[in-house]
Parts: sequence; C-alpha cells; structure tokens
Amino acid sequence: MVFESELEIETGSDGETTTDLEYAQADIFLTDNITFVFGKYLSPIGQFQERLHPSWINKSISMPAGFGHDGVQPGSDVGVQLRGGVPVGGMVFTYALAAGNGPRLGAEGPELEGFPRDNNSNKSLGGRLGFLPLPYLEFGASYLTAKVNTTADAPAVHGAALDSGASDLANYKLWGVDMAFTKGSWDVRFEYLDSKLTGLGAGGGLSGLSADGAEEGLLETNGWWKAWYTQAAYRLAGITDQKILRNFELVVRYGKFLPRGNDELEEGREERFNVGLNYWFTPTAVLKSNLEIRNFQIVDIPDETRFQFQFAYGF
Repeated sequence: MVFESELEIETGSDGETTTDLEYAQADIFLTDNITFVFGKYLSPIGQFQERLHPSWINKSISMPAGFGHDGVQPGSDVGVQLRGGVPVGGMVFTYALAAGNGPRLGAEGPELEGFPRDNNSNKSLGGRLGFLPLPYLEFGASYLTAKVNTTADAPAVHGAALDSGASDLANYKLWGVDMAFTKGSWDVRFEYLDSKLTGLGAGGGLSGLSADGAEEGLLETNGWWKAWYTQAAYRLAGITDQKILRNFELVVRYGKFLPRGNDELEEGREERFNVGLNYWFTPTAVLKSNLEIRNFQIVDIPDETRFQFQFAYGF
C-alpha cells in the first residue's frame, strides 16, 4: 500500500493562516494490473490535475486557462477508484474508474473540489481510458456524469422555489480528450474538456429564487464550459552538452476557457498565452521565468500582461 497527501498552508495579508487538504489517498495494489484507491483523490479526469499541477512538475508557473480552481477540470473527489494498466503486445492500455461524492452547485456552476459529505443520494461516476501505442506517446479519453442539488442542501435553507413538477437535481456531464508526447528533450501536450449543466432555468430547477436564495450564490441558468490548451517544452540538452546551457528549457503554452450560460458566466471567457524559460538545477528543483498574456473576451475587463518568477522544489 502507498499513502500520498498534499497539505496547503497559506498566510494572508492580514496574518491569518489557512490550511487546505488538497488530497489524501491510499493506493492498495491488488494485482499487477489493478490498484484500489480510496480517500480524497486527485480526479483522474484529464491529465493536468492528476499528473502535472504540482509546481515542480508544471512547466509553466500558472495553470492553463480553465484548468485551475473554478474551471472545467475537476480538482479532486472523495470516494473510490479502480485503476491500472494492461500490456498488449508492445502497447499499453490504462484505465481509471471512479465513484465519488461529486460536485455541488455554486454561483459559477458546479464546484469540482472533493467534498467530505454527499449532499444528495447520487454518486458521480467517471474515469479515463488511455492508450500508449509507444512508450512515449499517449492518447486519453475521459468522461464524468453526476447529479447536483439545485437548492444546496434543502430548498428551505435559502427560500428557493422549485418549478411545478421540476426535479431538485440537475444533470452534469463532462467529457474530454488528451494527448502527450514525451520523448527525449521534448514534452508536447494537448488537452480538451467540455462540460454541460442542464435542468436549471427554463428547463427546471431554480426559477423563483428569493433574495435569501440569491445571497446563497447559486447558478440559476443552464451552463456550458469548455477549455483547451496545447503546450510544448524543449530541453536544450537535446542540442548541446555544455554543462550550463543543457539545463535550460523553453516552454510555450496557449489555451482558451469558454464558459457560456449568462452574462456573469461569460465574464470568465479568456485566452491565455505563456512563454517561459526554465533552469533545472536537479530533476526536482527548477527556477522558472514566465511571460503571461491574458486576453479577456469581455470588453470592460482589461487584458493583463504578467512577468512571473518561481523557484520550485519537489521532495
């Protein structure tokens, strides 16, 4: 058995310290091809959150647009998984099948962080299937389906009125594809996620939201979210053996986050471009420099250009 966990500790400008348990999971190896996972695990949907989000692994300093908090990609869930890989000839097929407490409804759509309690009787079901025709080339496909409460824990909590005959559960579905090419000095990736929430607004759910209900900050209309990015990184060790130069890495990333549903949701629409230069002291210690350009699709939101620097160490 292997146990892994990540605890985040943050001190704010007022001196207050907050902690957040990103994940805490136990992996039990049942056979060479089957691993049983339970606890608060990183979501297997897509590849970025589960494999790439730690600072010393992420090639850039920020996350791709739509792949961080309040984005399309689930961060974590609380439940169980079965996962593993099956070799077939010179190829490998991988799988991850998960059942968890699932998302909850928030002001900007489903909240996709792991909740310790399920506030309805429906579990989220999903996972990812991967295919490696070559050891350095992988293709993946992901899917998730879940129900979310349209009235938080109970309609009486915030005075929301349900449409006559409408269900108090909305449908949430997510699908995506991804690709990774990691050979020699090259690391090239692509990921696309598409999700939809139905059963709100005219289709049912919340329609007569009172002032108390509005303060709860629940989304009142159906929504659709999609995000994608493509990234290429190249270590100069592929073209030189010079002791210092070989440790530099060039990184370029471009992506978009495209929410739809109402004016407030669409304020989050953006395209994001990153170009960076990294220096690797060791395989787990890196100094990053990064230029990030964020172009928001709403006229009254100014675009941003950021110069960022970060040192990250994995241990």
